[in-house]
Amino acid sequence: MYIIKNALRNIWRSKVRSCLIGIILLILALSSCIGLSIQQAAKTSKEASMELTNITAQIEMNREYIMEQARENSSSQDGREMMKEALGSMQSLSLEELQTYADSSYVKSFYYTGSISLNGNDDLEAVESQSAAPGGIQGGKGGNMPSSSSGDFTITGYSSDEAMTSFIDGTNTISEGSMFQEGTSDASAIISSELASLNDITVNDTITFTDPSDEDTTIKVTVVGIYESSSNTSISQGPGGMNYIDQANQIYMSYASLQSIADNYDFTIKTNGTYVFQTVEDYEKFEEDCHNKGLDESYTVTSSDLTSFEQSLLPLENLSTYALYFVVVVLAIGGIVLFVLNIFSIRERKYEIGILCAIGMKKLKVACQFLCEMFIIAGIAVLLGVGIGALTSIPVTNALLENQIQSNQSTNNRMEQNFSRPDANSFQQNAPEIQTQQSKPTQRPATSNISYVTSVSEAMNLQVIIQMIGLTFILVFISSAAGLIFIMRYDPLMILTNRD
Repeated sequence: MYIIKNALRNIWRSKVRSCLIGIILLILALSSCIGLSIQQAAKTSKEASMELTNITAQIEMNREYIMEQARENSSSQDGREMMKEALGSMQSLSLEELQTYADSSYVKSFYYTGSISLNGNDDLEAVESQSAAPGGIQGGKGGNMPSSSSGDFTITGYSSDEAMTSFIDGTNTISEGSMFQEGTSDASAIISSELASLNDITVNDTITFTDPSDEDTTIKVTVVGIYESSSNTSISQGPGGMNYIDQANQIYMSYASLQSIADNYDFTIKTNGTYVFQTVEDYEKFEEDCHNKGLDESYTVTSSDLTSFEQSLLPLENLSTYALYFVVVVLAIGGIVLFVLNIFSIRERKYEIGILCAIGMKKLKVACQFLCEMFIIAGIAVLLGVGIGALTSIPVTNALLENQIQSNQSTNNRMEQNFSRPDANSFQQNAPEIQTQQSKPTQRPATSNISYVTSVSEAMNLQVIIQMIGLTFILVFISSAAGLIFIMRYDPLMILTNRD
């Protein structure tokens, strides 16, 4: 108790020195608090988003593997032809095969879409656009048709309402009539407002399509609804890669209706399945489970959602990394300053040390007194740091995050302007307590469509406070260690006989 009372007395007696040390410790504590809060905010935001976000994935052809196998099995002269032949001979998985893998215990839900390509009759004209070639999805009678015989219209069937993601996220909205019934096998569909306006089509009208390879084959479909779209083009994955299709020429119906048309007119449907997972761990285990069930190495499980999600958190994670570097640098500089101050403080007070030792106080108790003084000052600084950090951590984190996002967007915009490469990835976050901001559109809808996490509502918690207290007191102890060693080496008699 005497050590504590004497430490408090010395702190008050040397107010200037104590305030200087206290200010340094306050800066260290506050810097550590903000840095650790940013790291905690990044971790909390990622965990919260992952819990509230369903990861979707598709099984696609592993083109790299196919090309590598063809390269190994061919000579240098016929390598290209072998690779083209290998890629051209690969077929997408059938609906039955896709459903087999959907039985995995890691899959939360499964939905699928199918597409065929048709022409319109003389009374149905396709919308022409320079932004996307008409048709694009290979299908029709006989399976995979060359692009030259692809139809002007893409007829897409959805297995369920869950599969209609463009209507769920608001890209497409019904403006007239209604959506077709889920799972219906009736020949009913919805068309775009541009197509309806061009051909003077209204709800309940019947439109007629023809087979691109046989114009005498006609398919009649009833229009039950008209939709508006905020997108000019949509993207399909065909055997030849991604194809850009004018959104206005997209016709939507249920998969059962599409299957009925395919059965009646001997069309082959190009089917794409989507698997929904609750967590990233389920997605990773599903990929292994698929290969255990016999999925060939020529196919791979991919998730654009996961990639886009990681990109949406990139500014926050970058900020977290910078915050860690900042904390390390500040603690290192602060530790050096405290070390120097402790050395000078011990040298200035060595006569006091000599008197205390001369009256019978052991050197260990003297060292404990000096250490106690530092801990008391550090405790006050930590309390102030926690209070100020609690008030400023979120605003500072959000301000720094905004600057980081602007930096990322500037870099992305320069890349888009310089390279102008198209991309279809986009991601939307709708998690409570995590706000997102849509980037401004630029020439290319790639990284500019990423919805970054722009603000956090929780940064400091008990874990941050414990970490900050631990770092501060460890730093105090280490920086005071040199001074304590000096105390233990001092000879009281030499100190009293020589006061210089």
